Amino acid sequence: MNIERITDKSAWDKNLLSQGFFEFLQGREWGEFQEKNGKKVLYLIISDTKEGKYPVQVVIHSFFGVFHFATVFRLPGVFHQDVLDFLAEYVKKQEKCIFLRVEPMKDFPYTGKFEKRETYNRQWKNTLILDLNLSLEDLLSAMHAKTRYNIRLAEKKDVEIVSKKDGDIFWSLNEETKERDKFHSHEKSYYTNMLELGNVYQMTAYYNNQPLSSGIFVYYGEKFTYVHGASSNTERNVMAPYLLQWKAIQFAKELGAKEYDFGGIAKPMKDGNGIVTCFHTLCWDPLDKLMGVTRFKAGFGGKTFSYGNAFELILRPRLYAFVQKIKGIIHR
Repeated sequence: MNIERITDKSAWDKNLLSQGFFEFLQGREWGEFQEKNGKKVLYLIISDTKEGKYPVQVVIHSFFGVFHFATVFRLPGVFHQDVLDFLAEYVKKQEKCIFLRVEPMKDFPYTGKFEKRETYNRQWKNTLILDLNLSLEDLLSAMHAKTRYNIRLAEKKDVEIVSKKDGDIFWSLNEETKERDKFHSHEKSYYTNMLELGNVYQMTAYYNNQPLSSGIFVYYGEKFTYVHGASSNTERNVMAPYLLQWKAIQFAKELGAKEYDFGGIAKPMKDGNGIVTCFHTLCWDPLDKLMGVTRFKAGFGGKTFSYGNAFELILRPRLYAFVQKIKGIIHR
């Protein structure tokens, strides 16, 4: 096996998309976004004479300004253990990484040469996917009746949906959302930099010229993904977020997307399996931190999809143990 480092970024998406892989977290523009946020990004193609070629984007992080580790988000499902070990050796030697963090497309039964430790997924683990090959009429009919009602109510209230990038509007709504829902947010520059990407869109719902809800979306390959959303504390009775999602779904179809990804939801559970809450076709743990947003998204229908469990391959055991000890002291 060998690794080719791609420096011509314009060729990167061609390599990735030719394999039918439509995860924007592996795309060129997302890599450039990571670079704007101070990360080093490697665009690699691993060649295996027996199996073929494996394009993979690797993000190099640093902490304490000294130690480095590598992350692969949405590791393509075609990867196998020998290829992952080869990649791990590469980032260990070339980038002096202490560990390689992997968030795979599907569970990866790794039993290779490095110690493996389970960890939590930084990107969303569970999502809902709408099939955009369906007609708008079929998409509407597959929704919960209350969701359809809320969409029509917003239309009757003359809520207006505007497709325009405005980081200040999103940040203002995000500040309200963060305070209301008690979650940790990225810095404003994170969203501002994201909105500069060519495959990123922002849609905002207005009522009486006042922005009530805004969403940031990424279009990559055949998938249109709802990545970030924010909403105001005022005029919640006009149901602006519902119309915003419906217009985003229509816009995705117009672009030619085949799938609409709603982003993070709570872990799906079976009805009757312990304490669960259910709405429309979905059940989940009522104590999950994504409880509220899951109920909102579930009303639109779609099929659940779960990514694989994240794990870390420890490349330098002594340094790994030392860094974990320091982190434990800091977070006491």
